[in-house]
Order: sequence, then C-alpha cells, then structure tokens
Amino acid sequence: MATATTNSILLLPEVQSVLERLHTLADTGDEVIIQQFLASGADWNSTSSEQKATVFQSALLPISRDVGRFLYGVARSISAQRIVEFGTSYGVSTIYFAAALHDVGGGLIIGSELERSKVTKLRSCTSL
Repeated sequence: MATATTNSILLLPEVQSVLERLHTLADTGDEVIIQQFLASGADWNSTSSEQKATVFQSALLPISRDVGRFLYGVARSISAQRIVEFGTSYGVSTIYFAAALHDVGGGLIIGSELERSKVTKLRSCTSL
C-alpha cells in the first residue's frame, strides 16, 4: 500500500485532523443513512437514480483511508499535474489529491458533484 513520505503535506497535523474528522463523520453518519434505506424495504435495483440521490444527499460517501493513501501515492508517483474528479462529495479524496499535487510542486484539480447541497457545503469550508 502506498503511504505518504516523510516530506508530505499529508502528514501535517492540520491535514490529518481534517481527514480524521471527515472519515469519522462518514463512518458514523453514512452507516445510519444506509441502515435507514435498508430498513425502509426499498429495493436498490428498482430505485431510480433520483431516489438514490435523495437518499444519499447528506451522506459523505468518501473513499477509505487506505484508498486515499493509494490515490495519493499513484498521483505523486506519476507526478500528476492535473486531476479530474467525478463525484467530489465533501472533498475527502480531493484532500488526498491536493496533497499529492502539492508534494510534486503544484497542479490543478477539477472536481464535479451533482448534489447541489454538497457543493454549497464544500464551498463554505475553509481551506487547509
């Protein structure tokens, strides 16, 4: 598994604190949302995309810590200069990508998100 090197911005306490807070929120909050959906008796396969989007409107649905470190390692190992992300949600993966870009000298991340409330929430967050 790829891990951050000793000179990585990913290891800064401020970055670790934000990632830990977001992962913890997802670990607890997303599980509740998933359990509520399952308890409703709805069938995932027959649920429309619009209904699914409504169900997961407030879910973070981030990548895991291990996947984040893996994506960081891949982006850094290829000295990525541009990254396009589909489904930014609350920006967990974006933080891993941004750390990789920072550590290779800079670059550009283009994020996208269909859920308007997530975009609004993400824009209201302060930068690291």
